[in-house]
Amino acid sequence: MAQIKKLVLLIIPISILFSFSSLFGQTNRSLQKKITQLEQKLNKQEVQLSTAQNTLLTQMNLRLKNFYEGQNLFLEDLNAIKQKQQKITDQYERMQHTALLQDVKIQMLENKVAALKEKIKKQYNVRQQKEEKQRTSIAKTKKPILLVSKQEKAILKKAYTYLKQNDTKHAAKTFDELYHFNKVGAYAPLALFSIGKIYFDQKQSALAASYFIKVLSLFPSKDIHNTTQWFLARTYEQQKHYSQAKDLYQTLASKSGAYAKKAQARYNQLSNRENKRKKKGKLK
Repeated sequence: MAQIKKLVLLIIPISILFSFSSLFGQTNRSLQKKITQLEQKLNKQEVQLSTAQNTLLTQMNLRLKNFYEGQNLFLEDLNAIKQKQQKITDQYERMQHTALLQDVKIQMLENKVAALKEKIKKQYNVRQQKEEKQRTSIAKTKKPILLVSKQEKAILKKAYTYLKQNDTKHAAKTFDELYHFNKVGAYAPLALFSIGKIYFDQKQSALAASYFIKVLSLFPSKDIHNTTQWFLARTYEQQKHYSQAKDLYQTLASKSGAYAKKAQARYNQLSNRENKRKKKGKLK
């Protein structure tokens, strides 16, 4: 554009000069030739300028096209991101709702469990009171009732028959029947002990211990007491409750009876084992 302005400024004075020369009738061929050359040069530069403008417009249109295409792609990506965000938000809200429902269910279950525990506790307390009354009644009796009915003998025989057949399931069930037939009878402690012994042989230590403890608490003065203590101590060993086992062995060792020597020996073995473990711990 600057070049065109320069050419225009050159042409105007020349044109004026030519006009004066015509008026006065003076024709200058050399000047006319220069004017023609300048016009040709001007036309050529106008063509070049037009070509350059067209090229520039084409490039600008192409860039604008690319820009709008890129803008459309960006808007599409932005919409896709917004849709994903909305899905995530909806999913999160559903999860929160589900978690809230689960919390309510858990709270309801906890309430039910608490109520059930309270019910069991009350039932246990009632049972303990009844058993305590029975023990008190037995303790007040000068001579325990040792009479055994024919039915008790038949049940005991049936239980031993199952034991001989290695049918421990029915044997335990029959001993339980014997105990409940007469809880204060002569066979009651034997029935409970036998059930505990079955579970002891099966390595069901927790069940065995519960029956042995029951024998010791309900029938503390029976002849089967020492035998029960021995097997309870063995049960504690199975459960790796060595401290409780040692206490029972020490108690048995202090008594006179068949288990005194065995209990002392077992107590010594557990004590030595415990001392060795302590020494190893100190060395480490």
